[in-house]
Amino acid sequence: MDQVSAFEKAFVERVNDLENRLKNDGYEFQRKNKIISELEAQLEAAKISDCSRAQIEELQKTISAKGTVIQNLVSEKEALHFEVRSLANILQKIQNAVAHMNEEDRRAVSSKLESQEECQMNTSEEDNRIQDTTKHSAEQSPNKTCRIDAAENRASQQLSQGYNSTSHHLQANDTFNSCVTEFVLIRNHLLMF
Repeated sequence: MDQVSAFEKAFVERVNDLENRLKNDGYEFQRKNKIISELEAQLEAAKISDCSRAQIEELQKTISAKGTVIQNLVSEKEALHFEVRSLANILQKIQNAVAHMNEEDRRAVSSKLESQEECQMNTSEEDNRIQDTTKHSAEQSPNKTCRIDAAENRASQQLSQGYNSTSHHLQANDTFNSCVTEFVLIRNHLLMF
């Protein structure tokens, strides 16, 4: 019986030991779960931080680009203000000149403007006629291409250069007269072909 009693006592101690171990394991499990939860929270915070960092960097780039655009707009605004002031000065000078014109000067300016408008209309009509003629000639050509040998090409270039220098000189002298002269030169140039 002593043996049974000793065995029973040992069994109870063993059960108590196992219960204590189980409790300790439960506490350890809870402690490790708490650590895991904390680590997961830190990991999530780090992910958010990385994501935020990337977003912050993207925002900084956007802000920098917008800052550059704003600087460009400010520069353009200043340039436009300068241009407006220059145009205002020019307009003021024109207004002063018109205000101090006598009747004879006004008639001369009016006549000159009418001549220029007439010249521009004539030139525009002549340009349209030339384009129509060129298109019509090209359509009637059997090969649909223009055949010019080297000598004709050089002659055409020389005539064109002479026309350009003459027209530039005439434009510098008198708009109406140069317009008429340009018309004659263009017509003569086209008649050669």
